[in-house]
Amino acid sequence: MIETLKNIYKINMSNRINFLIYYFKYIPLIGRLLKDTVYKELKIKKIISIFVLISKGVNGFIESIVYVVIAIGLPIFFLYKDYSRENKYSVFVYLLFVLSFMIGAFAISKVLDSSKEKFICVKLMKMRAKDYGISIVFGANIWGFICLLPTLIIASKVLGGTIFQGIALAFLITMFRFIGEAFHLFVFEKKNIILCKKYIFVIIYCVLMLSVAYVPVVFHVILPIDKYLLNPVVMLIILISGIASISYILNYKLYYKAFNSANRLTELFVDEYKLNEIKFEDVKIDEKEFEKSELNSKLFNNKEGYEYLNAIFFKRHKKLLYKPMFIELIIIVILFAISFIAQIIVPSFMHKFFEGIYNIFPGLVFIMYMLSNSKRITKAMFYNCDISLLRYGFYRDKRVILQNFKIRLFKVAFINLIPALVLSTSLTILVIMSGAETFIRMIPMVFMILILSLFFSVHDLFLYYILQPYTTELKMKSPYFSIINGVTYWGCYLCLKIKTPPTYFVWMVLAITIAYIIIALYSVYRFSPKTFKVK
Repeated sequence: MIETLKNIYKINMSNRINFLIYYFKYIPLIGRLLKDTVYKELKIKKIISIFVLISKGVNGFIESIVYVVIAIGLPIFFLYKDYSRENKYSVFVYLLFVLSFMIGAFAISKVLDSSKEKFICVKLMKMRAKDYGISIVFGANIWGFICLLPTLIIASKVLGGTIFQGIALAFLITMFRFIGEAFHLFVFEKKNIILCKKYIFVIIYCVLMLSVAYVPVVFHVILPIDKYLLNPVVMLIILISGIASISYILNYKLYYKAFNSANRLTELFVDEYKLNEIKFEDVKIDEKEFEKSELNSKLFNNKEGYEYLNAIFFKRHKKLLYKPMFIELIIIVILFAISFIAQIIVPSFMHKFFEGIYNIFPGLVFIMYMLSNSKRITKAMFYNCDISLLRYGFYRDKRVILQNFKIRLFKVAFINLIPALVLSTSLTILVIMSGAETFIRMIPMVFMILILSLFFSVHDLFLYYILQPYTTELKMKSPYFSIINGVTYWGCYLCLKIKTPPTYFVWMVLAITIAYIIIALYSVYRFSPKTFKVK
């Protein structure tokens, strides 16, 4: 088993290192230093493997801490702040039991779940299915125990338990996971069903268990399950059941059949594609729902080339693209109506309200970021158009790409501009009603709303063309896309904390937007023939 784990580790590590090298090659300065021969440099790979191993270890401990703090600690902190430590510990053990024992042990199966690593090891590298299955179960559960142990010891100590109870909980969770694996293997042996792939069952089970976990907690119903779970007799029963499950796993004879059942390996990538396709559910269209006017080929006879292509795309996808915009408009109009009535009834309150808005003026950046529909539009472009056309060389020509970019930019900017106009108009009406002095001070805010709608239109379309993060399997392949989007989100969020004179901030936003548009147009023309492609 140890030798098999070493081989699995080497294969997985090799895949991860090659993955990292691939992306490092695309970093402007570092990429030029890395030649294609770097893939065969074993010394470099060994050094990288040390950092990857350390990173994996750190991530394992961090994930366990985040899980316990967010899923269990926060509900206790907010809902049981004034309760005794004994009650807090009972709630802690109850939540841990439902989430880790019942969901974590029975909703998934390490040995029967699909993975590319399994495909490579068993199908391509001809590793014995039984050796792989046993090794992966024991390796995952032992590693899970190591990562969870310190977190549960600290949590138990903080919430009124003991160090021994923390160790006992980590041990019992591990035993339950062995029981869960044996249960999944038993179901397959008797019913020829891979339970963890029955997604409807798994979803219903998880939703039910989450309700069991949090509903009593929300209503302050304290179930002292710790009194029973940590009882020596119950612990002994779980230990015996765990040992029996381990014995069953070690002597199981249908690993290869289980791995190949229901096209587990041969259709691994098809199953993965279906799972990835769910992420594009919000931009799917049903061609049967097209109206006759939308299918009329003569509708855009006055256009030609890529203007014609994009006109058809936006016409046939208008419901998909405009629906979020209409929802935003409804929300803005409702808020405007409430504010309008409040302005008439309690004008003094609205005056203070506008003063408050004036003081958090830069926070509009975050609001406009949330109102932007550009990300959804670019996702729709890829899924319903570009995923097919990018296979052809003519579609990746410099002039074609820039022409498409400009056409789409105007359309995306228009879609984002409508909510921005309605919002700025609503604010203008309200500030005029509140007084001339307020109106003069709020003019920069109205102006900045329009600038920001343009900025985010450019930003999302620019990232799409320069990074093109999606693959033909509908995965998000570009880490830079996720990183930049994350930085953008937090940058916009931090604007809520900025306090600066509105006039200066507006001019700064305007300057950044103009510079960004120029850089975006140049970068798309210069680099997108290499970056805007099928992956």
